[in-house]
Amino acid sequence: MIRCRFALALALFLGMVSRDVPGQSPIVRKLNTNPDGNIPRFGYVTGPVCGIANFNNGDVHGSFWNKPQAMTFSLGKNDVWDRRYFGDRKRIITLDDVKRICAEDDPKRLHQRNDLGIPNTAHALYSAYDFPCPKPVGQIIFRFPGLEGADEYSAGFEVKKVLSVKAAKGADRVGLRAFLHETKNLLAVRVRCDGITSPPKVQLYRHRDSLPQRTTIHALVNPARQPDYDYDSDPDNGPLDPPEAGTDGRYFWIRQRFPADKTFPNGFEYVLMARIEGTPCAIETKQNVANGGSRFLIHDVSPADYKALLPWFKFERKAAELVNAAPGSLATATIQEKPLSGFTVFAVVVTTRDAEQPMTAAKKQLDAAVAQGFDSILAEHRSVTEKQRAHWIATRIMRYNAFHPTYADATPWHGDYHFNEGYFLHQIVAGNISDLEPRLRLLEGLLPATRRNAREVYGCRGCCFPLVAYPIKSDRVVYASVTWELGIENTAFMLQPFWQIYQYTQDKAFLRERAYPMMLEGARFYADYVKKGDDGYYHVIPTVSQEHWGLTKNFKLNRDSVGALSFVKYHLKACIEASEILGVNADERKQWREIVACLAPYPTLQTDAGPVFCDVRDALRLLNYNITANLVMVLWAEDIHFDSPLDLLEMARRSYYAIPDREHSHRKGYLFQIRRNLGILEKPDLSPLGCLISWPGRIHLFPGIPKGMKRNASFSHYLAVGGFEVSASYAGTQVTGVEIRSRAGKTCRIANPWGLPQVLVRDVTDGSVVCHTLEGDTIVFPTGAGHIYRVFSPSEGERAKRYAPDRKLIAQWTFEKKQTGSNGFPAVLQHGAELVSVKKGKALKLNGKGAHARVERRPVFDFAEDQAFAVEACVKVEGSGADMSPILSSMDAKQYVLAVKPDGRPYFYVSSPRGDVWSSVVARSAVSDGAWHTVRAVRDVADGTLKIYIDGKLDGTAADTTRGDFSTPNPITIGAYFYGERKAFFTGLIDDVKIESLGRLAKE
Repeated sequence: MIRCRFALALALFLGMVSRDVPGQSPIVRKLNTNPDGNIPRFGYVTGPVCGIANFNNGDVHGSFWNKPQAMTFSLGKNDVWDRRYFGDRKRIITLDDVKRICAEDDPKRLHQRNDLGIPNTAHALYSAYDFPCPKPVGQIIFRFPGLEGADEYSAGFEVKKVLSVKAAKGADRVGLRAFLHETKNLLAVRVRCDGITSPPKVQLYRHRDSLPQRTTIHALVNPARQPDYDYDSDPDNGPLDPPEAGTDGRYFWIRQRFPADKTFPNGFEYVLMARIEGTPCAIETKQNVANGGSRFLIHDVSPADYKALLPWFKFERKAAELVNAAPGSLATATIQEKPLSGFTVFAVVVTTRDAEQPMTAAKKQLDAAVAQGFDSILAEHRSVTEKQRAHWIATRIMRYNAFHPTYADATPWHGDYHFNEGYFLHQIVAGNISDLEPRLRLLEGLLPATRRNAREVYGCRGCCFPLVAYPIKSDRVVYASVTWELGIENTAFMLQPFWQIYQYTQDKAFLRERAYPMMLEGARFYADYVKKGDDGYYHVIPTVSQEHWGLTKNFKLNRDSVGALSFVKYHLKACIEASEILGVNADERKQWREIVACLAPYPTLQTDAGPVFCDVRDALRLLNYNITANLVMVLWAEDIHFDSPLDLLEMARRSYYAIPDREHSHRKGYLFQIRRNLGILEKPDLSPLGCLISWPGRIHLFPGIPKGMKRNASFSHYLAVGGFEVSASYAGTQVTGVEIRSRAGKTCRIANPWGLPQVLVRDVTDGSVVCHTLEGDTIVFPTGAGHIYRVFSPSEGERAKRYAPDRKLIAQWTFEKKQTGSNGFPAVLQHGAELVSVKKGKALKLNGKGAHARVERRPVFDFAEDQAFAVEACVKVEGSGADMSPILSSMDAKQYVLAVKPDGRPYFYVSSPRGDVWSSVVARSAVSDGAWHTVRAVRDVADGTLKIYIDGKLDGTAADTTRGDFSTPNPITIGAYFYGERKAFFTGLIDDVKIESLGRLAKE
């Protein structure tokens, strides 16, 4: 706890804890309020692109920016798009067209035109308009005239993305707290004022759509007409209606309507509506007003390291200039109270997707927010669980590549979603599979269009996915770039998560009903597309290496790209296995097997160091731009890995080192992941895939930690191929605490992380020792569905053998009487703690403001260094503290503490300072959903780990590195924590608290 006390003292010293706003929590991250934004390297436009703070709840995106006299929130929403699209009635460019043009000597058509010079096609449409495209929602501006030239302006984030702002000039002082609710499209802002003389204003503003008609800036250039495009053939391409500002009593709003389209045939609209509480105000509206909103500051900052992004900066500059020049609609609420102590603003964004009548729904939401109150909504926001947030996101549309849709009327590439950048194995391994549901639904919804694409463009069966997608309905896929759509790996890459979800969960119903029907369509496309050559190999011609070379004359550099070969192989092998599991498509399976067996080898290039993989057959040299195309089979397609033959693995490593100019790579994250997958990391990777890789067919623990590096890390309930849930810790240089739950009863194979044969496998479910075998460096043992297994290292195995379980209840408090406790250890209620009736009897109710129960210290509460023990309680969390919500603590330098973090996750902390040694474990799940949960924390000396169980299920494990006993004369507190100057209290109900001794290690 010394570290914690030091951190708090440092925060106070630096002024990070605001004392100006009542109820404010400590700042956990200070923000940069300088005029050029919080990220200077992207300083081309000051505004939402580089705002002081960013918010995102999976549906609404917000930025906070601007000067203290005009603090501005810019908002965007995932479904606010101009969805017009005329491509369904345009001619498409077929593979025959591409073959014909690539036989001509016209490099300009091949390299510079999305439409290959064929006018009025669906591809030409992409370059003729900026729609379909996301649109900004608008601005919420807090104007404080007296703060111009402020003496003080600071901002920071509290826990759970709660923004805290302070500004002062002379006697004028303003404090602001704001948050975007995790599972509601509600922005709540509380303002506290002191000495304010000029009336503040709260304004809603939306500029009129600024795109010049019949022009485009999407290609990162100045507005210009697309040559040879017949704009008159698109009768519905007029300007958007201007926004409308309105008011009704205490409500004021901005409303924007969009033309009807296939997605919303009756039209689409949104309303940004606000309501002010706590002070009277006068509201007025203006239409078509110039300079009504916060203007973007445009800079000429272009760091040398970002030369590749200069066109993007140019685009953002042009977009900002157009927005600044556009008039707009403005709704202004002027605060009338004097003197002014403060007020609260609630604002919502409601669209046609959310409600049939957005205006009515917005008013109801604001009424509900006012009735609930700022503090209650904040507590609710902070208590949202990971499961609740995942469900919320799953009900939203998928997020596209419009990362900053909060200011501009156009984004690069129409704000499209680049399918070739979506790699989701991290989420699957971490068990967050529900996060993928929007993507799965998107792909399933695109199936009719992708079938048509395969048939009409390529003359093949099955489905073929394009490079990009948009949240619009159309009869065809939305065609963008002919060149990059010929990345033939796209289809397999899109469908990869369907197969991976089955691999990691072993959910056969999901495989049968959702995954395999999609995978089958992709397999049929590949079976038709690849062709067997005179050399006996199946070839993929034409294809492009993603973002390298492009289309070339006579397809010279469009043959057998690594991306296409590796993903065709990956997809067909997956379909072979899936069809065998389901017992279907045996005839087609034979063809797939033949293609996999005879697929062309990966292309190579000779270098001074030896042969290396290059990205496409006959490549002249290696390239390094955006996609690490020559090693797709290492990073994404899972064909070269730790368990590959050594000569193949060494060639892949040599190919990595041959990549030119790696230090200036645009996508350094790809390079880092490749190094991890090849075992050549120089620094640790503790992402889910840095903790657990299993796709080679066996489980590798902590592959992201370089061998011999000292590190403390742990993970819990990560998923592995074969339907295994794995938990493990890494302490010092050793893997420890390996626990595996088998979902499907398959044979488990683990790469031996200790290199020694004396391992012990125990079935935790029945306590039996499991017979295992060692196949080289692989630990192999059978499993039963639903059983949990512990794999002990040689040193842990010796500890496990010496461990003598002896479970004894030390004390229990059920709170049925005011002073209650087993074995004569009363819990005395303190400072407003009370007993209240609940369904199962009585419980301890605590107010988070000092109430707790105190138990005098007894020797039986002290535990030895070699003693295992557990702390357990049934809790109902009803609020969160800025630091922690303690359930039970023993207060001293030697201590054990069970508490709940501000994000709702329980954690267990032990400290026995023999050299200030401490350890902790944090649960993966939250318990702040308003329901009762049993939380149990265990110090397990048999394997040297700390564990947390929620409702009887293991939910977190970590290495226990403490050395020393846990003896102290101080009392036990229930619902409170005291140590030095640090205090924390629990808000909610606590019941059935237990302390147990579990056993000891026998002497050596």
